[in-house]
Amino acid sequence: MISLPSYRFRFLGEWLFLACCLVLAGGVVAWSLFEEHQAVDHREQLHLAAQAQVVEANIGRQLDALSRTLNNVIQNVPTWHKQNTVVVAGSLRLKAFADAMVGIRSFSIMDKHGVIRASSRTDLIGRGFADRPYFQTVLKQPDPSTLYVNAPFKTEQNIWLLTVARMIPGKDGHFDGLVIASLDPEEFRILLSSVNYSPDMMTGLAHGDGVHFMMMPERKHLVGTNLSQAEPLFNRYKQSGLSAMVMTGFSPALNEERMVALRTIRPAALNMDKALIVGVSRSTETLYSGWYSMVQVWGSVYAILALFSTVMLAIWQRRRQRETESAARAAAALREQNTKLAEANVQLEAQSAQLHALAFQDGLTGIANRRHFNERLQKEWRDCRRHQTHLTLLMIDIDHFKLFNDHYGHQAGDDCLKLVAKSLQERLWRAHDVVARYGGEEFVCLLPNCEPVHAKAKAEQLRMAIEALGIPHAASPVNGMVTISIGIATQVPGSNSYPEQLLSAADKALYAAKVAGRNRAVADENTNLDPQAIAD
Repeated sequence: MISLPSYRFRFLGEWLFLACCLVLAGGVVAWSLFEEHQAVDHREQLHLAAQAQVVEANIGRQLDALSRTLNNVIQNVPTWHKQNTVVVAGSLRLKAFADAMVGIRSFSIMDKHGVIRASSRTDLIGRGFADRPYFQTVLKQPDPSTLYVNAPFKTEQNIWLLTVARMIPGKDGHFDGLVIASLDPEEFRILLSSVNYSPDMMTGLAHGDGVHFMMMPERKHLVGTNLSQAEPLFNRYKQSGLSAMVMTGFSPALNEERMVALRTIRPAALNMDKALIVGVSRSTETLYSGWYSMVQVWGSVYAILALFSTVMLAIWQRRRQRETESAARAAAALREQNTKLAEANVQLEAQSAQLHALAFQDGLTGIANRRHFNERLQKEWRDCRRHQTHLTLLMIDIDHFKLFNDHYGHQAGDDCLKLVAKSLQERLWRAHDVVARYGGEEFVCLLPNCEPVHAKAKAEQLRMAIEALGIPHAASPVNGMVTISIGIATQVPGSNSYPEQLLSAADKALYAAKVAGRNRAVADENTNLDPQAIAD
């Protein structure tokens, strides 16, 4: 019968298992939502970057065509000067260019004093604009090869314009005026609006210096704003040094978080002094609205699943707990009745263990006694005979032990026997090796699967170990310390041999060791010892 604590532990395990399952399910849901968020993010980055590239390609082609037109006008200026027809012929040519080219508001030719000498708009002829930044920029840094893209400015008609100019070189190559084109804002509105594929999208155009020119849908309060000061995202882009970049962040100018693709408009064929920068952005709130809905759906499903599984597990455990408690009460009486029987069994087992120890353990030394040894000898003899392996028996006797007892007393003799038994046992490392007290001061070691060479080596280890104990033996004629003599017998048991023969051979070898002067190990004459192997 399973106890109540065991059931409570199992209940805890079930709660932990449910928690792990819910965590795993939550992890799968969270990972799926994360993957979907990444997919939406990546997909939208590609879309915004593509739209920014469309704007960049269109404006880039327009700037290239405009640059060629300005060069064409510059090439005709000397001819018009010679014919003294700058005002008439030049203005007609500029009017033709302005009418033919899409997105051009006006073309004008300015002399080196900033006075307009020819224009597609006759109302501008003769007016001076030397104070305008676009004139001062070319005047201070004249370069015939540069296409000057000037920062947006507000006209007298309260219209924000973007102008592009080229320097007119004189005969000596010095500054002799400029040809300037003002771009039509309406064409930019059409282009920027055309790439917006979602109501939350905004596409804007700014000068490379950071001055905002236009945004669609229109945000008139932002026109002319310096984005380098008002927009951290714009600053990050400028500082990156990249020609295109997609990023997400908070826009103070629009007061919301947006994903924006920024791209620099600077055609490779044109030597532009300043670039234009296009930005295409979306509101992250709208951008991820579908993903937020998915989070709500999956979150609700997960919450319902967690609540349902928690309630069902609690009900199921409550029912099992009632059944367990009922069974536990029924079993309590039976356990109480069995307690006395169990206590009696424990006492019997303890007595049995004591009897077994008395029967198979030497009471003084704690190692195996002679009876235990005899049983193991019979068993190992049979095993070695079946597998045809060597069985070694070491017969050990403490040298002149009677003299030790007479000299030091029986208590010292008992202590000596304990030390010798412990030392012998500690040096028999294999689990199936046996050391036993054979009687008096005699010990035996049974070493299954031990060949003669190894038997001799082991005997020497045991002899040196006892000698190393350094137990004083003043009455010993050997060397003044307790020593042992060992008889070695090794046989491969056969069908016509018996364990008693091994015992007899070891006893004879022990006798030979004593005759030879004691404190030595002597092998039975029938035990084959390879001197070279022993040396190894």
